[in-house]
Amino acid sequence: MLWEELTSKDFESAVEECEGLCVLPIGVLEKHGDHLPLGTDMYIAAEVVRAAASESPAVVFPYYFMGQISEAKHASGTIAPSHKLIMDNLLEMCDEIHRNGFSKILILSGHGGNYHFLPFFAQMFPGINRPYSVFTAYIHDITEQELEEIREKSGVEEMGGHAGFYETSLIQYLRPNLVFKKEQLSAKALRSEEWTK
Repeated sequence: MLWEELTSKDFESAVEECEGLCVLPIGVLEKHGDHLPLGTDMYIAAEVVRAAASESPAVVFPYYFMGQISEAKHASGTIAPSHKLIMDNLLEMCDEIHRNGFSKILILSGHGGNYHFLPFFAQMFPGINRPYSVFTAYIHDITEQELEEIREKSGVEEMGGHAGFYETSLIQYLRPNLVFKKEQLSAKALRSEEWTK
């Protein structure tokens, strides 16, 4: 169930149906090479969370883009709030989610830069006396066996990192109209060997 699609009247029964579980998909808005949209992490995280919620009842919070990306603030289109703001704001969002009836919040990240930030955020909860639980996970944590299966099915050995084969394939599947082909890139981008970084 998507939070934003529920009516106020149906909200309490939705919280009850999902046994107080809300999933918050988090990422950032950042450059993903010259061929992928700034919202790459957003599209991937939101789709994974929606698919999971269709299998196991949960209310899905609207996509949350205020993650850790200070190292890329030089790139156009990147939103890079201060670390203090992202910590304070995420805590306030969790408080608001709880105020609306949820006792369990799963923060699921689609952005590698949140890999250390989110566990650190969750570690502060024993000391701040909140009446709800927060869990964090990273959607790209896959086993070696799962990675081998992807390699076998795709015929590609190296998945690449940021904006590489793996992320490009996911966006090609989810939002093919937003993936620029090599021939569509600008002459300047084509001269650069870093068009996938």
